[in-house]
Amino acid sequence: MKVLFATLLIVLGIALAVTRLSEPEMHAEVPIIYWVIDPAPVRAEHIRLFELWQIKSGHCTEHRITSAAELEAFRKRKWSPVIATAIREGNEHGAAVLDGKLPLASLPLTIRVPKTEMSLDASSNDMSKKIIQSVSGIASDVMEVYSDGNVQFMASGGLVADVTEEARRLGCGPDVTYPGMAASMMYEGRQYSFPRNPGTWMLWVNKETFARYRQPLPPVRWGIEEFEQRGKAFMAAANPPGGRRTVFFANFTSPFMLRRTFGLDVFNETMTRCILNDPRTARTYALMKKWKDVDHLFPTSVERAGFATEGGMRGGDGQLFLDGRFGMMMSGRYQLMQFRLFEQPMQLAVVEAPNGGIPCNIIGSGEATVYRGSKKLDLATLFLAFYASEDYSMQIVRDGDGLPPIPKYTMTEEYLRPKEYPNEWGCHEVFAADAIHCAISPSFSPFLQYNQVMQCEWTVSSAVDADRMTPEEGAREVEDRINRKMAANLADNPALKQKYDKVCAVQARIDAYRREGRPVPRPWVTNPYHQWLYEKNGWFEDLAEESPRLTGAPPIGGGTVDCRPAVESVGPCDS
Repeated sequence: MKVLFATLLIVLGIALAVTRLSEPEMHAEVPIIYWVIDPAPVRAEHIRLFELWQIKSGHCTEHRITSAAELEAFRKRKWSPVIATAIREGNEHGAAVLDGKLPLASLPLTIRVPKTEMSLDASSNDMSKKIIQSVSGIASDVMEVYSDGNVQFMASGGLVADVTEEARRLGCGPDVTYPGMAASMMYEGRQYSFPRNPGTWMLWVNKETFARYRQPLPPVRWGIEEFEQRGKAFMAAANPPGGRRTVFFANFTSPFMLRRTFGLDVFNETMTRCILNDPRTARTYALMKKWKDVDHLFPTSVERAGFATEGGMRGGDGQLFLDGRFGMMMSGRYQLMQFRLFEQPMQLAVVEAPNGGIPCNIIGSGEATVYRGSKKLDLATLFLAFYASEDYSMQIVRDGDGLPPIPKYTMTEEYLRPKEYPNEWGCHEVFAADAIHCAISPSFSPFLQYNQVMQCEWTVSSAVDADRMTPEEGAREVEDRINRKMAANLADNPALKQKYDKVCAVQARIDAYRREGRPVPRPWVTNPYHQWLYEKNGWFEDLAEESPRLTGAPPIGGGTVDCRPAVESVGPCDS
């Protein structure tokens, strides 16, 4: 038995050694970092730009070549295809050096080589895999997550690295991107990510569909009453009386965005309690149901199934929008990646979703995080700095996959009026204006995972939609569900409960200040929506001289200020 056991150990040792020696980085000329993200074709271009950016920005190794022997030795090194491409494109004489065609008279010269090579790991692009691999100590160096609370979840579990100081040094802190993105990037005041393609959701408008039914184009900003009036007129013009509805005003709109425009968020100022048992929640449920089942502005699930039966679901909502089945389509700027593939370009416009008095939007993004256990933390963090570069932002400007991470690049001519797509002119500035001035991250409570919040939201909204609850019952139920889940989570985590109790004491002071009509100290408010609302209405203590005195009523919902100032470069949005 001992001999067998020893033999097995030897065999396993040999297998481990063979596996280790077969890994690419064992033979690589530069260190390799691995990037977990979806395998979209554009990722190869992102990697190419990252390697070139390293050379351009000085994150590289300089190789001084002074003789024919050094030239030949450099050429014969085992450069990977990715690094060889970077050498060719990032150095004036790079191609000649690698091809053996450099005249010796050109020596001496310096060739710059990127510090690291990025390699795609698309097979691990699943949240459960990212968590398991991180806990097991084998996660990839850079992991893509989305603005749905996963950054905060991974950070709270110690799975991703705190990049606060490095990000500040490299110029990729929260201050360089859109103001509303900060909450998605942070956990307990520390930075853990940087956005890849920030975006807000708007209503794309097919101008040709509106013209076909002789309907005026909608305004960039509109309230609920105008939305309903125009929607009913559109539906009457597009669908003959007594017949089956085949054309709709829009595919849908977001109840979560609509609710915020009434001045209501899921949580209170410190995110210690859900506050959705409110008439504004009930009104949101009622409007969404009315628009679909009574006014028929959006298709029901049965009507959508009819499209599929007719074979009209080629490409989903984007194809239906092209075919004129939807006058408007709720989506982000990333939708351009599909629109630009259509053989016949659409004449497009973009408008905001209807608002209930406080125009605002929700911003989110794919975000790059760095695995805390990476052995190449410094190199992995460079990728976050690349996302903050002009090179990357202009790539996003060109391909349309959301907004460039750095807002100033939305002011460029290439962004506003892309030469190849004149049908899009007038659309891009609307996305930028909302993202810069009135888009806020979702509220991520440290006391309950965001996916649990959304599970409660969808369960209750589905019940209201199916007439199993009234809108008022739904408002009570969703608050109760979320608060019960939070209580259960706190009961299982005594350390978190201690923190919760301290934050509840802060909330009690906020409530007292509100009852007394006093402005509130800024550091007390941690909910990003309330931070934005307090700032806009002058309810913070440091704005006291110019702020209205608070009344006994809760300040949320009392604001009537416009969410954004006039900005010359995005003038069309300010109408």
